[in-house]
Amino acid sequence: MEMNSLPAIFLIDEEEIVNMINKTVIRRAGYKGEIKDFQSGQEAFDFIQKVVTQNGPPPQPYLILLDLNMPGFSGWDFLNKFLSLKQEFRKQFKISILTSSVNPEDITKSSQFTDVVQFSFKPLTKDSFLKILDVL
Repeated sequence: MEMNSLPAIFLIDEEEIVNMINKTVIRRAGYKGEIKDFQSGQEAFDFIQKVVTQNGPPPQPYLILLDLNMPGFSGWDFLNKFLSLKQEFRKQFKISILTSSVNPEDITKSSQFTDVVQFSFKPLTKDSFLKILDVL
């Protein structure tokens, strides 16, 4: 997918510094659109739910870079709650896991979510970001 056809990229990671670094990497890769970061899965889900109910499906899908291991409302919690959205809205989001977890079970478990299109490891680099775009 052409990166600048994405209406927005959502970063979900509890560490503000990680979100800042990821924004920088994405900008240096050439993305010019909106980048919104969240430090909790619950906050991100609430925002996404508001977006889809107010605006309806966007013309192009949004990209979500999701950390799995977050305190409180984890990436897994986010994925499970995301399933509560109607399919017509869920298809407007492409979720890429971006984690430091090296647990092979996380890869297997994430592949069971049809909304997850990619599994990547931190840190995000320009090359890994471009590979994520390749699978969209």
